[in-house]
Amino acid sequence: MEFKFKKGTQVQIKFTERFSAFFGGGGFGNASSAIGGVITDRRVHHDGKNQYKVAGFTGWWDEVTLQEV
Repeated sequence: MEFKFKKGTQVQIKFTERFSAFFGGGGFGNASSAIGGVITDRRVHHDGKNQYKVAGFTGWWDEVTLQEV
């Protein structure tokens, strides 16, 4: 599977995608985000999902939770 983003790409975190799994359709599930950072690393998770490290944030972010700015 090809990566959607390259290292150095400026992205925004889509909290709608990230938190809808935790909070359902209301509350944070409908929140939008204007925060983000630059992609510093990328990998393919053992389940086959593309994941990225974003400067200023901890952990790995699934590709579906990010959008290019």
